[in-house]
Amino acid sequence: MTLRELIQRETANELGKSLVKELCKFSDDEEYIAGVLLDVKNEEDKEILLRYIQSGDDVDYEQIILNALWLNQQRKK
Repeated sequence: MTLRELIQRETANELGKSLVKELCKFSDDEEYIAGVLLDVKNEEDKEILLRYIQSGDDVDYEQIILNALWLNQQRKK
């Protein structure tokens, strides 16, 4: 599966579309978007990350990555 295919698969629903739209505001790099999407595998994590991005509170390229990684680690506990 290519990165573009992964992104397309993840945008099959409105939540995924909204998240990718917000991520594109920070970078249109497919590796960045796909990397974040791989860390937020379930709908709950996607919703949490989307709310964080939309809050606008200390949101930037790096913080999005760190939050996605943190969500991924919390799921593994």
